[in-house]
Amino acid sequence: MLFFVLNAARILHHRPINFATLVKALLMVQAEMLSQAKPMSEVFDPSVFTKPANANDLGTRLRKNLTYFKTNYAIATTGTTALVMLLNPWSLIILAILAAVWFYFYIIKTSPLVLGGREFSDREKFLLLSGASLFTIFFLTSVGATIFYALGLSMIMVAIHASLRIPDDATLFADEVPGEGTSLTSLLSMFKPRNSLATYAAAAV
Repeated sequence: MLFFVLNAARILHHRPINFATLVKALLMVQAEMLSQAKPMSEVFDPSVFTKPANANDLGTRLRKNLTYFKTNYAIATTGTTALVMLLNPWSLIILAILAAVWFYFYIIKTSPLVLGGREFSDREKFLLLSGASLFTIFFLTSVGATIFYALGLSMIMVAIHASLRIPDDATLFADEVPGEGTSLTSLLSMFKPRNSLATYAAAAV
């Protein structure tokens, strides 16, 4: 999510894209990601859940299921994080304030940032806001701990499912992109769309 927010801010600052077009682009990204999800009947088929026979079997299941169900796992991780954040209103308030700051400096205030008589370049402004946001999240408030808790809970749920479900070797890699990793990196790649946000924004115009 942070990837999309930062990308959106930079695109709106550099390109003549209105806010409605950006929203359409984000919806297109979401639609593409959801279209790659496996059906729930396949994800939770009770007939293919067993305890792994040994450590090698466990490793194979984790590797294959993380690749095959990566979209479902990404959706589950996002949903879990959102739920945890909703149960922590203070964290939501902090994130809303940070989002408002980014919105102000990239959407409302289009003139260069000037502090103490010094004018900051766009790159310096981006780094300054990024550093201030991360410092606020991880050092000044408990938002960072909440995020880590949500991600940790998500990883436990994903690991349990991936270790108990028997992979279907006959169809497992039918839709896999050649050269794509078959490890945890493939799961993390699900949070990044196949095309850049700017590409979706251009298509949404």
